[in-house]
Amino acid sequence: MFPRLALVLGLTACASGAALAESPGFCNQYSDKALHDARRARSIPRCSINLHPGVFSTDRAVHYNWCLRVDRNRAYGETDKREAHLRRCGA
Repeated sequence: MFPRLALVLGLTACASGAALAESPGFCNQYSDKALHDARRARSIPRCSINLHPGVFSTDRAVHYNWCLRVDRNRAYGETDKREAHLRRCGA
């Protein structure tokens, strides 16, 4: 009984994980925008204070690989965070 339950739970986890993953095309666009925002924030002294290292990473692969593991709404949320920070600091 327990092996069957473990199999069902494992397959459910795999299926739900696949549903959350974003496409490479979307993640290419996301990581390009994230990298642009990160570079912009770091280039303006008042915007470069207290930057979250992941959100404002200048390593494109960090953004791309993260995007592949999350759903589109979460990626949009991170873009919104970066844009809000840039607005607050006057970029």
